[in-house]
Amino acid sequence: PRAAAALHRHWGGFVTEEDLDALRAFGVTHCRIPIGYWLLEEDPASEGFLSGGERYLFRALAWMKRRGMRAVLDLHALPGGQAANRSSTGRRAAQAGFFRDQRRFSQGKDSMRKLAHLVVDFDNNVLTSGVVVGVELVNEPDWSYWSTSPGIQDLFTEMIPEIRQILRAQQTAILLSFAGPTMRSEGVEWLSSKRLAHPKEFAGVFYDAHISHAHGDDDAAGREWSPEKDSCKTCCR
Repeated sequence: PRAAAALHRHWGGFVTEEDLDALRAFGVTHCRIPIGYWLLEEDPASEGFLSGGERYLFRALAWMKRRGMRAVLDLHALPGGQAANRSSTGRRAAQAGFFRDQRRFSQGKDSMRKLAHLVVDFDNNVLTSGVVVGVELVNEPDWSYWSTSPGIQDLFTEMIPEIRQILRAQQTAILLSFAGPTMRSEGVEWLSSKRLAHPKEFAGVFYDAHISHAHGDDDAAGREWSPEKDSCKTCCR
């Protein structure tokens, strides 16, 4: 009960209408909202997580609609973790268990299907319709699993056409996050070839580039923070 109460306090005040008003005042029109796979589970407690987050997601989307804003829902954490040593995957682990455990891999694909159907539910509700304009099936998967089986190519090749059957390209983009410079080039070339070979299934599928100062120029040897250069930077540009 104490953990649940703490999370509800966090969810209740983490994003407010005033925050969205401030973003709109700065000219922000779209938000990328990260969610964990457990939000889509019937029994998240069996995974070590608490339920209840969906109502706050719905509330945020309803607030965004009132302000003419749009959202991308990012499946930020997959079962077992899609990358090693990342707390953002829900549970920090020494290995990317999502790609190393077939059960977890199947469970994660099911989470993607549930996310797509959740978007349909949001679109069928007058309070949130039209707000979600994109989904990201997985955030920054470990590039070392690009060609393995199961792996990233297997995942995208199977799931993108399936998700496209649920979410129409005219309404909902599918974003692919390719992490690392090698993956950016090879992954983008792969996506380009898929779009040419399967234009219907891969319509509205785009590359989502994540360029983070926290893991780039600011960490270079001898690099010092400069107010002239750095004060206007955000974490990602």
